[in-house]
Amino acid sequence: MLLSMAYVYRYAEDLDTPSTNYAYWLLLRLVDVVLGIVMLLLGARFILALLGARETGTFMASLHRMTDQLIAPFAGVFPTTILAGQFAIEWTVLFAMLVYGIVAYLAVRLVMMLLDPVR
Repeated sequence: MLLSMAYVYRYAEDLDTPSTNYAYWLLLRLVDVVLGIVMLLLGARFILALLGARETGTFMASLHRMTDQLIAPFAGVFPTTILAGQFAIEWTVLFAMLVYGIVAYLAVRLVMMLLDPVR
């Protein structure tokens, strides 16, 4: 689920070409790509914090700027656990990943209900 939700719309991959139903194909792929990018950014933030990357570094500062808006709705839901003084488990990031995965799954299901060419 991290980078592809193809299992959700498995029979959509049986379409010969995107022109079979372009809107359907495009919306499914768009949700898949957006979810992949969000999960990649949040996953990188979580793993680097877990490994003890310094937030003052250029890369981590950029990553935090990119992902702060993604986790802002969930800020304060869970505390960050600090291990050995430098390793952090950001529970909020994991929760955000879970919520965005569920939202993407529901978006794919909605597109399938509304535009499914097989019906």
